[in-house]
Order: sequence, then structure tokens, then C-alpha cells
Amino acid sequence: KKNVFLFGLLMFAISFMIGGLVNNYVLLLTCRAIGGLAAAAVTTSATSLLATHLEDTKRPLAFSVFGVFLGIGMISGPLIASGLNYLEHGWLFFSTSMALILLALFISLIFISSNELRSIHPFDWTGGVLLTMFLLASVMLVSFLSDWTISDPRTLVLLFTSILIGALFYRVERKSQFPLIDIRIFK
Repeated sequence: KKNVFLFGLLMFAISFMIGGLVNNYVLLLTCRAIGGLAAAAVTTSATSLLATHLEDTKRPLAFSVFGVFLGIGMISGPLIASGLNYLEHGWLFFSTSMALILLALFISLIFISSNELRSIHPFDWTGGVLLTMFLLASVMLVSFLSDWTISDPRTLVLLFTSILIGALFYRVERKSQFPLIDIRIFK
């Protein structure tokens, strides 16, 4: 879990750094795609690390705080980056700052002991795949909504897909003995 988290964090930092330096739309898009995959690795492994490192009584608060900061990051990152696009070299400044912060976090986490509440559980591959597909469909829906109308068939397909995969993910996680995300914490 820690290695996946660290690998995702490193790839996230590298994608920001290279994305800030490239002057080609295809390369920028490739860096953003790698960054998205890295962010998914960081997010899913972070929830797994929280679940295995914390006592049962502390998990709800930890997941609540994690969820709040995840939401703030998902909203503020694109807003700040978009605003900086209007400044000369703004995107380079944003990308470099984010890469340096992520690299500092990566380096500091290497030295943290990985003592964890030892419990060997199989990884919830079904939940991981469904969560990734749900996030991909939802982010695509939000991203393209500004260009497509709500009645556009592509928008409706993404909306239907997001709802369907989200419902399926919820059902799978509720029934899983070792879920990727313990749905019960949302009670």
C-alpha cells in the first residue's frame, strides 16, 4: 500500500513537472492522463492506508478529514491552475510549485516507518476497478459539460454510465468482506 502510494505520488509530481515544461498539446494531455492515473493510485492507496493504520474509533474522523481535503484539492487545483493560465508563465509556476510540494511529501514519506496494524486482507480489485471507472466517467462528464449541452447524447451516456457504475460500486462495496471503501463510515 505504501509503495503504491509513494509510486503514485512520484508519478504525480513528475507529470506536473513535465506538464509545466512541454509546449505541445498532445504531450500536455499525456502528462495530465499520467497525472490522473497517479492521482487515482494515491487516492485509493491512501484510503487503504488509513483503513489499516487507524483504530476503528478514529477511522470516521480520519476519512472525513481526508474526504474534505480531497474535495478541496479536486476543486481548488483546477481553479487555481485556470486562473494562473492568464498570467505569463502561470502554468509553469503552478506545475513547478505542485511538483516541488509533491516531491517534498514523497521524500518525507520514504522515511516514515510502515508499522501498520498487521492484518492481511486481499485487495478489493473489483472495488478498485469500479471506483476508477466511476471517477473516470464522472470527471469526463464534468469536464465536457461546458462544451456539450445537457441533452447531448454523449452527456447522457456519461451521466447514465456514472450513475450505473456508482450504484454498482456501492453494491459491491456494501457486500465485500474487505471493501476498498467501507460504505458504513458514511452513516
